[in-house]
Amino acid sequence: YPQSAPRIFLQPRLAAAAAPAYLIGCRRGLASKPKTKVYQALPFTQLVKKQLLNLRCVVGWRRDPYLKVAKSLYCVCAEYPDHSGEWIARLGLDDSFATWHGVTSLHLWLVMQRLRAICEQTVSKGSVDIDYPTTYVLYGMGRLFHADIRQRLHDFPTVSMKIRTAGQLFNQFQHVNFLYKLAYIDTDMALAEVLWKQVCHGSPNVDAEGLNLLVRYVRANYRHLSTVPNSDLVDNGIATFLPLVPKPSRDETKAWMRQRLKHALAPQSTVQRAGQQQGGS
Repeated sequence: YPQSAPRIFLQPRLAAAAAPAYLIGCRRGLASKPKTKVYQALPFTQLVKKQLLNLRCVVGWRRDPYLKVAKSLYCVCAEYPDHSGEWIARLGLDDSFATWHGVTSLHLWLVMQRLRAICEQTVSKGSVDIDYPTTYVLYGMGRLFHADIRQRLHDFPTVSMKIRTAGQLFNQFQHVNFLYKLAYIDTDMALAEVLWKQVCHGSPNVDAEGLNLLVRYVRANYRHLSTVPNSDLVDNGIATFLPLVPKPSRDETKAWMRQRLKHALAPQSTVQRAGQQQGGS
């Protein structure tokens, strides 16, 4: 037998009691990749798998019950911040794709940190080993971010360059998640350095006051997201952020947050196309 053969087939005495091959493949697939479906692990050809997926869509079964939640949270991270009114005007950032990518990556990290905390709380209770619903939402947000990047890079001359650039930006986002976490538990100076490099892209237009405002914004929203109920995040896909520039009163802050949430969850062309692509792929 080859080295990659399952151990159960290397023991002749257990061969009679062995489970069917498609069940073994199903368990192995579900353990290694949470998004694996049962029909993907069955020993069918790609054509039969595609027909099964089309049949599921025809009869109205939901392909991913948590994709809607992931899409809602991603829309909040991508469209909730007031890019032109706060980030560009107050911090002096350029009105470019790089600015949008940096701001969106920051808000995705904030929401994902909150979701990871929910996973740790669920596992610490001892009822389950893995919090699959929250893990699916995290995975879906990453897929939507990658698809949205590819949609926004429509001006690239070739498809291969677009795919390669989108992959590099997504890998950079995964690296930035690690940097943000280390800088957040460190000093304000370390967090300001990471924010200046990743969000401001080393722009000389950002002064010390702007960096101080950005550091306070990150720490305030980290604490604010910890007060959001778990059901709003995992079940409803609703999250809010405090404004970059503090409002004079609490009522104005709440009104601004409601207005930005309504704007984020409204139909957006690029985000909606990215979600439709992921839902149909």
